[in-house]
Amino acid sequence: MDCHKPTAFVLEVPPRNEPKRSAPVAWLLVERHIDFRHDAQGTLLDASICVSCQPITDRYSRNDCSKNHFHGGYTCAFNGMVSITANSLTTGEHVILENTGLQGHRIGTFLMNEIVQWVQQWPNAIVKTVSLHSDQAHGNNKERRNRFYEQLGLEFDYDDAEHKQGCSRPMLAKQLKRVETWKENITVHSMPAYLANVLHEKERNSLVLMQRNRAVKDLINEQRAAEAKPIRWALGTLYSRYQTQVVGSIFLAILAAAAWSRFHT
Repeated sequence: MDCHKPTAFVLEVPPRNEPKRSAPVAWLLVERHIDFRHDAQGTLLDASICVSCQPITDRYSRNDCSKNHFHGGYTCAFNGMVSITANSLTTGEHVILENTGLQGHRIGTFLMNEIVQWVQQWPNAIVKTVSLHSDQAHGNNKERRNRFYEQLGLEFDYDDAEHKQGCSRPMLAKQLKRVETWKENITVHSMPAYLANVLHEKERNSLVLMQRNRAVKDLINEQRAAEAKPIRWALGTLYSRYQTQVVGSIFLAILAAAAWSRFHT
Protein backbone atom coordinates (compact mmCIF):
# COMPACT_ATOMS: atom_id res chain seq x y z
CA MET A 1 0.00 0.00 0.00
CA ASP A 2 2.63 2.54 1.06
CA CYS A 3 5.00 1.81 -1.81
CA HIS A 4 2.58 3.63 -4.09
CA LYS A 5 2.43 6.74 -1.92
CA PRO A 6 4.85 9.63 -2.51
CA THR A 7 7.49 10.19 0.14
CA ALA A 8 6.99 13.96 -0.06
CA PHE A 9 4.05 16.19 -0.92
CA VAL A 10 2.62 19.60 -0.03
CA LEU A 11 -0.46 20.56 1.98
CA GLU A 12 -2.42 23.73 1.32
CA VAL A 13 -4.13 24.60 4.61
CA PRO A 14 -6.79 27.34 4.70
CA PRO A 15 -8.71 28.03 7.94
CA ARG A 16 -11.04 25.19 8.86
CA ASN A 17 -14.05 27.51 9.25
CA GLU A 18 -13.71 29.39 5.92
CA PRO A 19 -11.71 27.13 3.61
CA LYS A 20 -12.98 28.63 0.34
CA ARG A 21 -12.98 32.32 1.25
CA SER A 22 -9.71 32.72 3.12
CA ALA A 23 -6.06 32.58 2.16
CA PRO A 24 -4.09 29.57 3.42
CA VAL A 25 -2.80 29.81 6.98
CA ALA A 26 0.09 27.58 5.93
CA TRP A 27 1.74 25.64 3.14
CA LEU A 28 3.33 22.51 4.60
CA LEU A 29 5.96 20.16 3.27
CA VAL A 30 5.05 16.63 4.39
CA GLU A 31 7.61 13.82 4.30
CA ARG A 32 7.04 10.11 4.94
CA HIS A 33 9.92 7.88 6.04
CA ILE A 34 9.29 4.14 6.37
CA ASP A 35 11.71 1.45 7.55
CA PHE A 36 11.35 -2.35 7.61
CA ARG A 37 13.62 -4.79 9.43
CA HIS A 38 13.78 -8.47 8.43
CA ASP A 39 15.64 -11.48 9.77
CA ALA A 40 18.04 -13.62 7.73
CA GLN A 41 15.15 -15.62 6.29
CA GLY A 42 13.34 -12.46 5.13
CA THR A 43 10.66 -12.56 7.81
CA LEU A 44 9.49 -9.11 8.91
CA LEU A 45 10.54 -8.37 12.48
CA ASP A 46 9.43 -4.78 12.90
CA ALA A 47 8.67 -1.62 10.96
CA SER A 48 8.34 2.09 11.63
CA ILE A 49 6.93 5.19 9.98
CA CYS A 50 7.58 8.87 10.57
CA VAL A 51 5.35 11.51 9.00
CA SER A 52 6.72 15.02 9.45
CA CYS A 53 5.44 18.41 8.37
CA GLN A 54 7.23 21.72 8.11
CA PRO A 55 5.91 25.15 7.08
CA ILE A 56 7.16 26.34 3.69
CA THR A 57 8.40 29.92 4.05
CA ASP A 58 10.68 32.22 2.11
CA ARG A 59 14.26 32.69 3.26
CA TYR A 60 13.51 36.03 4.92
CA SER A 61 10.47 34.88 6.87
CA ARG A 62 10.60 34.81 10.65
CA ASN A 63 7.83 32.22 10.95
CA ASP A 64 8.46 29.09 12.94
CA CYS A 65 9.92 26.50 10.56
CA SER A 66 10.30 23.72 13.10
CA LYS A 67 9.20 20.23 12.08
CA ASN A 68 6.38 18.29 13.68
CA HIS A 69 6.74 14.50 13.74
CA PHE A 70 4.09 11.79 14.05
CA HIS A 71 5.34 8.23 14.50
CA GLY A 72 3.96 4.72 14.14
CA GLY A 73 5.46 1.29 14.66
CA TYR A 74 4.92 -2.43 14.26
CA THR A 75 6.51 -5.51 15.84
CA CYS A 76 5.85 -9.18 15.20
CA ALA A 77 6.20 -9.87 18.94
CA PHE A 78 3.09 -10.65 20.98
CA ASN A 79 1.50 -12.05 17.78
CA GLY A 80 1.73 -8.59 16.28
CA MET A 81 1.47 -5.20 17.93
CA VAL A 82 1.31 -1.67 16.52
CA SER A 83 1.77 1.78 17.97
CA ILE A 84 0.09 4.91 16.61
CA THR A 85 2.15 7.26 18.78
CA ALA A 86 5.74 6.00 18.46
CA ASN A 87 8.08 4.26 16.03
CA SER A 88 9.04 1.81 18.76
CA LEU A 89 6.84 -0.24 21.05
CA THR A 90 9.01 0.82 24.00
CA THR A 91 8.96 4.60 23.55
CA GLY A 92 6.40 7.36 23.37
CA GLU A 93 2.76 7.31 24.42
CA HIS A 94 1.19 10.41 22.91
CA VAL A 95 1.51 12.84 20.01
CA ILE A 96 1.37 16.61 19.88
CA LEU A 97 1.39 19.30 17.21
CA GLU A 98 4.06 21.55 18.68
CA ASN A 99 3.58 24.57 16.41
CA THR A 100 0.64 26.36 18.09
CA GLY A 101 -0.02 28.39 14.94
CA LEU A 102 -0.98 25.17 13.14
CA GLN A 103 -3.35 23.84 15.76
CA GLY A 104 -7.07 23.81 15.08
CA HIS A 105 -6.86 23.39 11.30
CA ARG A 106 -7.06 19.55 11.12
CA ILE A 107 -3.35 19.16 10.37
CA GLY A 108 -2.88 16.78 13.29
CA THR A 109 -5.90 14.81 12.04
CA PHE A 110 -4.30 14.48 8.61
CA LEU A 111 -0.97 13.29 10.03
CA MET A 112 -2.58 10.81 12.40
CA ASN A 113 -4.76 9.47 9.59
CA GLU A 114 -1.56 8.67 7.68
CA ILE A 115 -0.31 6.69 10.69
CA VAL A 116 -3.60 4.83 11.10
CA GLN A 117 -3.73 3.82 7.43
CA TRP A 118 -0.17 2.52 7.66
CA VAL A 119 -0.62 0.39 10.81
CA GLN A 120 -3.78 -1.16 9.38
CA GLN A 121 -1.53 -3.19 7.08
CA TRP A 122 -1.55 -5.49 10.10
CA PRO A 123 -5.31 -5.55 10.86
CA ASN A 124 -5.13 -8.18 13.60
CA ALA A 125 -2.24 -6.55 15.47
CA ILE A 126 -2.97 -5.24 18.96
CA VAL A 127 -2.85 -1.46 19.34
CA LYS A 128 -0.39 -0.43 22.02
CA THR A 129 -2.01 1.41 24.91
CA VAL A 130 -2.21 5.18 24.55
CA SER A 131 -1.73 6.93 27.88
CA LEU A 132 -3.12 10.36 28.67
CA HIS A 133 -1.48 12.41 31.40
CA SER A 134 -2.85 15.23 33.50
CA ASP A 135 0.05 17.56 32.63
CA GLN A 136 -1.29 17.63 29.04
CA ALA A 137 -4.80 18.58 30.19
CA HIS A 138 -4.48 22.36 30.53
CA GLY A 139 -7.14 24.81 29.38
CA ASN A 140 -8.97 23.81 26.20
CA ASN A 141 -6.23 21.34 25.35
CA LYS A 142 -7.89 18.56 27.38
CA GLU A 143 -11.07 18.50 25.28
CA ARG A 144 -9.07 18.81 22.04
CA ARG A 145 -6.70 16.01 23.08
CA ASN A 146 -9.42 13.61 24.21
CA ARG A 147 -11.55 14.24 21.13
CA PHE A 148 -8.50 13.78 18.90
CA TYR A 149 -7.93 10.23 20.15
CA GLU A 150 -11.56 9.23 20.61
CA GLN A 151 -12.39 10.02 16.98
CA LEU A 152 -9.94 7.24 16.05
CA GLY A 153 -12.14 4.73 17.84
CA LEU A 154 -10.04 4.59 21.02
CA GLU A 155 -11.96 4.15 24.26
CA PHE A 156 -10.37 5.24 27.52
CA ASP A 157 -10.58 4.24 31.13
CA TYR A 158 -10.06 7.55 32.90
CA ASP A 159 -8.55 7.84 36.36
CA ASP A 160 -10.51 10.96 37.29
CA ALA A 161 -13.96 12.46 36.78
CA GLU A 162 -12.56 15.32 34.71
CA HIS A 163 -10.97 12.93 32.18
CA LYS A 164 -7.51 14.41 32.56
CA GLN A 165 -5.67 11.12 32.83
CA GLY A 166 -6.28 7.58 31.62
CA CYS A 167 -5.34 4.69 29.32
CA SER A 168 -6.91 3.33 26.15
CA ARG A 169 -8.63 -0.05 26.20
CA PRO A 170 -7.29 -3.00 24.17
CA MET A 171 -8.29 -3.07 20.50
CA LEU A 172 -7.09 -4.35 17.13
CA ALA A 173 -5.63 -2.23 14.36
CA LYS A 174 -8.58 -2.98 12.09
CA GLN A 175 -10.90 -1.41 14.68
CA LEU A 176 -9.18 1.95 14.36
CA LYS A 177 -11.22 4.55 12.47
CA ARG A 178 -9.76 6.54 9.61
CA VAL A 179 -10.72 10.18 10.08
CA GLU A 180 -10.92 12.17 6.86
CA THR A 181 -12.52 15.41 8.03
CA TRP A 182 -9.26 17.08 6.97
CA LYS A 183 -10.58 16.92 3.39
CA GLU A 184 -13.01 19.71 4.25
CA ASN A 185 -10.23 22.31 4.26
CA ILE A 186 -6.89 20.70 3.37
CA THR A 187 -5.72 20.08 -0.19
CA VAL A 188 -2.88 17.68 -1.02
CA HIS A 189 -0.56 18.75 -3.86
CA SER A 190 2.05 16.52 -5.45
CA MET A 191 5.57 17.93 -5.48
CA PRO A 192 5.69 18.28 -9.32
CA ALA A 193 2.35 20.14 -9.35
CA TYR A 194 3.37 22.43 -6.48
CA LEU A 195 6.75 23.26 -8.02
CA ALA A 196 5.14 23.89 -11.41
CA ASN A 197 2.76 26.40 -9.79
CA VAL A 198 5.65 28.09 -7.99
CA LEU A 199 7.62 28.44 -11.23
CA HIS A 200 4.56 29.72 -13.09
CA GLU A 201 3.96 32.34 -10.40
CA LYS A 202 7.61 33.35 -10.53
CA GLU A 203 7.46 33.81 -14.30
CA ARG A 204 4.24 35.81 -14.03
CA ASN A 205 5.73 38.08 -11.35
CA SER A 206 8.86 38.56 -13.46
CA LEU A 207 6.72 39.68 -16.42
CA VAL A 208 4.73 42.09 -14.26
CA LEU A 209 7.96 43.47 -12.79
CA MET A 210 9.44 43.95 -16.27
CA GLN A 211 6.33 45.84 -17.43
CA ARG A 212 6.41 48.07 -14.36
CA ASN A 213 10.12 48.77 -14.83
CA ARG A 214 9.41 49.77 -18.43
CA ALA A 215 6.61 52.08 -17.27
CA VAL A 216 8.89 53.67 -14.66
CA LYS A 217 11.58 54.18 -17.29
CA ASP A 218 9.08 55.90 -19.60
CA LEU A 219 7.96 58.19 -16.77
CA ILE A 220 11.57 59.10 -15.97
CA ASN A 221 12.25 59.94 -19.63
CA GLU A 222 9.10 62.05 -19.75
CA GLN A 223 10.11 63.87 -16.56
CA ARG A 224 13.54 64.62 -17.99
CA ALA A 225 11.99 65.91 -21.20
CA ALA A 226 9.68 68.15 -19.16
CA GLU A 227 12.60 69.50 -17.11
CA ALA A 228 14.74 70.12 -20.20
CA LYS A 229 12.07 71.90 -22.27
CA PRO A 230 9.05 72.57 -20.09
CA ILE A 231 7.11 74.75 -22.57
CA ARG A 232 7.54 72.33 -25.45
CA TRP A 233 6.61 69.42 -23.16
CA ALA A 234 3.46 71.20 -21.95
CA LEU A 235 2.35 72.03 -25.47
CA GLY A 236 3.00 68.50 -26.63
CA THR A 237 1.02 67.10 -23.74
CA LEU A 238 -1.93 69.40 -24.43
CA TYR A 239 -1.86 68.53 -28.11
CA SER A 240 -1.75 64.82 -27.36
CA ARG A 241 -4.75 65.10 -25.04
CA TYR A 242 -6.66 67.22 -27.55
CA GLN A 243 -5.91 64.75 -30.32
CA THR A 244 -7.12 61.87 -28.17
CA GLN A 245 -10.36 63.70 -27.42
CA VAL A 246 -10.91 64.52 -31.10
CA VAL A 247 -10.33 60.92 -32.16
CA GLY A 248 -12.67 59.74 -29.43
CA SER A 249 -15.37 62.20 -30.49
CA ILE A 250 -15.06 61.14 -34.13
CA PHE A 251 -15.31 57.48 -33.11
CA LEU A 252 -18.46 58.15 -31.07
CA ALA A 253 -19.99 60.09 -33.95
CA ILE A 254 -19.34 57.18 -36.32
CA LEU A 255 -20.98 54.76 -33.91
CA ALA A 256 -23.98 57.05 -33.49
CA ALA A 257 -24.36 57.43 -37.26
CA ALA A 258 -24.17 53.69 -37.76
CA ALA A 259 -26.79 53.10 -35.10
CA TRP A 260 -29.11 55.73 -36.59
CA SER A 261 -28.70 54.26 -40.07
CA ARG A 262 -29.50 50.74 -38.86
CA PHE A 263 -32.54 51.98 -36.95
CA HIS A 264 -34.00 53.80 -40.00
CA THR A 265 -33.38 51.10 -42.60
